[in-house]
Amino acid sequence: MHNGGEFDETHKKKRKPMGLFKPDLYRNFAIGFALGAVIVASQIGPDMWQQIVPEAHAAVISVIDR
Repeated sequence: MHNGGEFDETHKKKRKPMGLFKPDLYRNFAIGFALGAVIVASQIGPDMWQQIVPEAHAAVISVIDR
């Protein structure tokens, strides 16, 4: 309700200024970049994981055999 043309106390709250770059924008950009990098990596080197994993197993086995 108005008192003599003045606003209620609820209208006197300070509002945050609008900004162009919000934290949500950065988070969404990072998520999109990460998902895009995974997709690109899976398309460029589909057999990349088969080459990496046997080498890792061989390294572990050679350390155990010593």
